Amino acid sequence: MDAQFQPVIDAAYAGDFALFKSLLESNPELITEASDDPGDSPNLIQFVIVEGGLGKIPDPAKFLTYLIENGSTTEKQLVAAASVNARELLDILLDAGVQLDDGAPWTAVEESLYWGHRGLAEYLLNVKGAKLNTLCASAMIGDVEKLKKFFRNGKLVGSALPIYFPWGELKGSNERDAINQAFLLSLSHKQYEAASYLLDRGADINSKPSGYHVGCSALNQAIYLNDIEMVDWLLDRGAVDVKKDHGRSTEGIDMAKHHGFVQLEAYLKKRLA
Repeated sequence: MDAQFQPVIDAAYAGDFALFKSLLESNPELITEASDDPGDSPNLIQFVIVEGGLGKIPDPAKFLTYLIENGSTTEKQLVAAASVNARELLDILLDAGVQLDDGAPWTAVEESLYWGHRGLAEYLLNVKGAKLNTLCASAMIGDVEKLKKFFRNGKLVGSALPIYFPWGELKGSNERDAINQAFLLSLSHKQYEAASYLLDRGADINSKPSGYHVGCSALNQAIYLNDIEMVDWLLDRGAVDVKKDHGRSTEGIDMAKHHGFVQLEAYLKKRLA
């Protein structure tokens, strides 16, 4: 963050709430001021949520509560809490009146599922009453009946576009992008029924969706997860390895070897021969 925030940041990292409060009482504009540093938190409240959620700030709840009570913006901060699986901080935001659809269409449900915090997503859905409102969230949670509502006569409805991911809207995204993103993300949660449904509606099993920051195919992802079951599921349905060496697939083998997945490497040598 910008230099003017540094003393407050240092106090937070040290767990010195008295100093944190004193500094902000002397410089109250910092509570609402935005940071221009593009590589860091955009404001003090998001800094506290993310760093506190990651365990870098002792007892972050009191720091967050102070900022909320003194006028800090809470816009999209539920999403920030979800990104780091910070249930305690998320509850503080909800108790302060932040709505479950904060950040819509990319809400805390999408964010928590995207980063693999399934327990938090289920807490939001089953305890707090959040709704599944996007194609990708429905795919990740594995709700095929909800997925069906995004299609009419086999085609994706317009309300599913544009697509989003943690860095915002993907400009120019189309139906194929949306289905491919949802397909890969469904497999990140091993939701095979949802993935099959999306394959039947045009998902490209070999795509590297633009709506996923890793830039990998579903097969790449399965290998990275060291998941032989998922590798088999994909290969049985036509997934291919894109790099060839004298007619033999090698990219998946190289990837397994790089990560030290000895059993998977040996299996791929047989399966991709």
